[in-house]
Amino acid sequence: MANRLRPALIAALAGLCGLLLLAFLSIPQPAHPEGRAAPKTVRVATTTSIFADLIANVGGERVEVTSLVPAGADPHAWEPTPREIRAVSTADVFVYNGLGLELWAPRLIEAAGRPGLITVELSQGLVPLELDKGEGHRGHVGEEGNPHFWLDVTYAIHYVRRIQEALAAVDPSGLAYYQARADAYVAELEELDRWIFAQVEQIPPERRVLVTYHNAYAYMARRYGLEVAGFL
Repeated sequence: MANRLRPALIAALAGLCGLLLLAFLSIPQPAHPEGRAAPKTVRVATTTSIFADLIANVGGERVEVTSLVPAGADPHAWEPTPREIRAVSTADVFVYNGLGLELWAPRLIEAAGRPGLITVELSQGLVPLELDKGEGHRGHVGEEGNPHFWLDVTYAIHYVRRIQEALAAVDPSGLAYYQARADAYVAELEELDRWIFAQVEQIPPERRVLVTYHNAYAYMARRYGLEVAGFL
């Protein structure tokens, strides 16, 4: 008898679960836990993967980031294609370094024709070092100084704060979120700054010399007590 009742009992339980599921689905569900609307996703286009990483650390889940210049490509010489123009045309924010790192950026912004696009020049407000005359302005035509600020961690922190302000401007409801993430990230960068000083201290002073492929390390050298002996 028990064996004959078991299939009927299972079928009854399955039917009850189905009815409960239908009843649950018929109840209007909130768009977001606690009845709040889901946060806006801020679409950000930026020029390099370096800046994309900074943006992602500040923006977290509220931000979708697109890096335009492929990894390993030279942002000085790279030129945007229609694909990158489309990416900027659908973005809420466009982030670039400025000071001639991306000479094509103003043309890209104009070609995108995005009404209301917020543009963020990360180097704005910083005083640049002059380019070494030996550079011959290769790839830096028309710029006012060396654009590679972020290799000095204190300048990377300036970039983070600029990003924080821009994201809060386009997404005011996320102001506290961006503030908290930026503060946490800045604390990590300050720890990195101290770590670099400690590593350099372990190098004998006469050996604190850099020879690089490109004149990109002037700010890093000045900050951490290194000498740029030459570049290709």
